[in-house]
Amino acid sequence: MERRTTYMQMLDLKHITLTGELAFRLGRNFSRLEDPMYRAPEIFQADQQGWPGDWEGRTMLALCLHEQLSGRKAAFLDDVLEALEARWNEKGYLGEIYPYGVINEQQLAGHNWLLRSFMELYCERQDERDAKRAARIVENLYLPLLGHFLSYPSDPEKRVLKGDAAGHIAGNTLDGWMLSTDIGCAFISLDALTQYYSLFGGEQIRALICEMIESFKNIDVENCSLQTHATLSALRGVLRFCETEPNAKLQTFAEKLFDHYIRHGMTANYANYNWFGRPYWTEPCAVVDSYMAAMALFRMTKCRKYAVIANRIYYNALLAAQRPNGGFGCDQCSGTAQSGELLQPKADVYEAWWCCSMRGAEGLCSAAANCILFEAEQIWFVNYLPGKFSENGLEISVKTHYPDANDVRISIRGVASRKTLRFYVPDSAEDAACCINGQVYRTEEASFLTIPMESDGTLLLSFQLTSRQEPAIGCTTVKGAQVTMLGDQVLGTCENDRSILLAERFYHIDRTKSSGIKMLNLSAARRR
Repeated sequence: MERRTTYMQMLDLKHITLTGELAFRLGRNFSRLEDPMYRAPEIFQADQQGWPGDWEGRTMLALCLHEQLSGRKAAFLDDVLEALEARWNEKGYLGEIYPYGVINEQQLAGHNWLLRSFMELYCERQDERDAKRAARIVENLYLPLLGHFLSYPSDPEKRVLKGDAAGHIAGNTLDGWMLSTDIGCAFISLDALTQYYSLFGGEQIRALICEMIESFKNIDVENCSLQTHATLSALRGVLRFCETEPNAKLQTFAEKLFDHYIRHGMTANYANYNWFGRPYWTEPCAVVDSYMAAMALFRMTKCRKYAVIANRIYYNALLAAQRPNGGFGCDQCSGTAQSGELLQPKADVYEAWWCCSMRGAEGLCSAAANCILFEAEQIWFVNYLPGKFSENGLEISVKTHYPDANDVRISIRGVASRKTLRFYVPDSAEDAACCINGQVYRTEEASFLTIPMESDGTLLLSFQLTSRQEPAIGCTTVKGAQVTMLGDQVLGTCENDRSILLAERFYHIDRTKSSGIKMLNLSAARRR
């Protein structure tokens, strides 16, 4: 099973029972992913549209995560697994078998999700058939590529810099590579390969991972206009490799790349440009990747800035991308001159049901798994989500309406030894205090409020938030734009003394297809 490290550990999805808004959103998404297009045989249409393994892999991964968190068996997942058995080629993967030296990068990207789904299924069900399916893909599709990734074409003059929401093979083959308009998507497979290595090890796959990382490190992501989803999925693979085998130099590279993404790939409401240098639309797949990367960096470094960016991605970008049917879709890139005054959907990809609706599941599940982290005798509360959580013999109950109300009641049972509790306090919080057993602990600045706990008890955490102005992020954001912030939530921007909403945030799911949003959320306005 997966090797453990000395870094902070996430919650096991099976040990979480959520209530409140996130539970509602997860339920909507789970239901959406059981609609007809996610069942066999409809789900295999993508194999004929240039992405073998992609749609079914993303769906299977999402449904497996939903099963773990909800405890409910997915209605059609086993049907898809059964139907897959008749679709393998003679080498045990999907799509065409190309001659040696010819590589379809979309085939590699699509099988990332298929491979990850089998590994999650194996971890959940302990069925050796899933491990064997994963091994077949690794051995027959990926390992033969050892030695080829160093020739990946990254010269922007040789790449097609046009594309749509569903990428396609651009028609040019360079050095044996059949290249996609989703530039860099071959490196998405670092995500699955590093997970496979963390579970099963193997010198050959380690050599392939190292080669892929070296090639990826040499790409100028901005000048080559890499797809931000591909970049961040690869980055997550790099981070997982660092968690499996701590490597200070590689971790420094990951930190610098993520900082570069924040400066050059993020919108004013913490979503993403679909490609570096091309702020055409956002893509929730990349939003999910950015959240997961931020939390991985926080678990490794304990640097508060990564907890801050993760919370801002969650509240302003991830939740805002979910649609009323539970799926996820693309928006205009907020903050640019082209986006105007409204954060609004991109009309032709209101819901990206072929990719983002499935990845949204991983984003929501990841938020649940990362809200409380464990490290030796320390417990880190990074976000406040209502529900019940159990880990290491502890039973934790959280009751809150955060972020609409800034008080959190936490009950902890099963404390057998002294614990140090660390509570995230958002920027601009005032009078942050935690009361436990009649004793009050305070902090005067945004940080992690530290509390000792030696026995079972109930804590009340509270703080006051006031709105403030900050420069809007985003390299193509209107020059001089300011955002109105409340804690980690973007309320709007101030440009020429006008208030322009960027994200309706928590109740964005209620937005209809045609609505733009121009006014601040009333509940937020009342708190100011």
